[in-house]
Amino acid sequence: VVSPFLAFAGTSFYFTTLSENPAGNILFPPKDQVASILSDLRGLYDLIIIQTEDAMATQAATSVAGLADGTVVVIEAERTRLPVARQLRQVIEDNGGKVIGAVLNKRRMYIWKTIYSLLFRS
Repeated sequence: VVSPFLAFAGTSFYFTTLSENPAGNILFPPKDQVASILSDLRGLYDLIIIQTEDAMATQAATSVAGLADGTVVVIEAERTRLPVARQLRQVIEDNGGKVIGAVLNKRRMYIWKTIYSLLFRS
């Protein structure tokens, strides 16, 4: 289900998401339509960010990766194993995408903040 665009008054920022419908399928336009939409949007915006669901579970994420200038992979700390992250990178590249970075989320801090502040004074 594609949610309606959310526009913020006084800006040129628009936001939309893709989510699963009740039947469990992701409704996503064909790749050529997405390419056409992105081409039109590139004429209007300097930066376009597309957030997708789990790339290993949905075809939409990997097909969009081939149309994007770059892909940032979000990896859950202490849960996502290195072979899975490598496999995801390979799937993205096999679909014509380019991984430009990774973000590690839900990372636990094992060292107290006071020690970090002593080690990394600015």
